[in-house]
Amino acid sequence: MYRQPPRAPKSPDHGNEPYIIDIAQSAEQNQNFRAVVWTGKHLQTTLMSIPVGSDIGLEVHPTSDQFIYIECGRAKVMMGDCREKLDLQRNIAKGYAVQVPAGTWHNIVNTGSAPLKLFTIYAPPLHPRGELLATKADAIAAERRAAMPNAQLKTSRPAMSPNTAKPVVKHTAAKPAAERPATKPVAERPAAKTVAERPAAKPVAERPAAKTVAERPAAKPEAECPKR
Repeated sequence: MYRQPPRAPKSPDHGNEPYIIDIAQSAEQNQNFRAVVWTGKHLQTTLMSIPVGSDIGLEVHPTSDQFIYIECGRAKVMMGDCREKLDLQRNIAKGYAVQVPAGTWHNIVNTGSAPLKLFTIYAPPLHPRGELLATKADAIAAERRAAMPNAQLKTSRPAMSPNTAKPVVKHTAAKPAAERPATKPVAERPAAKTVAERPAAKPVAERPAAKTVAERPAAKPEAECPKR
């Protein structure tokens, strides 16, 4: 049975109000792959923690500029105009800042022996307000769900009946009368003929009248018995 994936938990997001944060301490203490801490109208502040040997993931943001500051650890940054040609590559460490223009492919790989701690600023905001994702796999799943159109999301699995757990057959709506095919005319039953139109009945043969005694033939005389 299909189960709706759980929604990502929310982190405290103090966007759209004045807010002061010890960004260095918050970045070092963050244990999540991505935690959005402030989302305003024009920019967004996010904390990230990249495990040893892992990376942010090769990506591009068509409409958002990005600022990345390394707070703890060592890494390699790669940037370029297309994903197959990342011309700009450099090793970076604590205190380095990376500026990524909108439309630029980029990736940051953790090359150190400890988790890479950083914070990043998007302008305009890129991720959902207060998004909190523990792992990179969670982030990939969330991005796929966000990129999937609503209609495709609804039709990606069959509707299930709560009682039988079988696909529910959806009945199509009845077509309006104007769109229905014309029905064949019903053959009309011929009207009954009137008395005048009916053929004349054959006359009944009359039974001959019984003859009178005078008209009957005379009876034959009985033969006389011979005298002995």
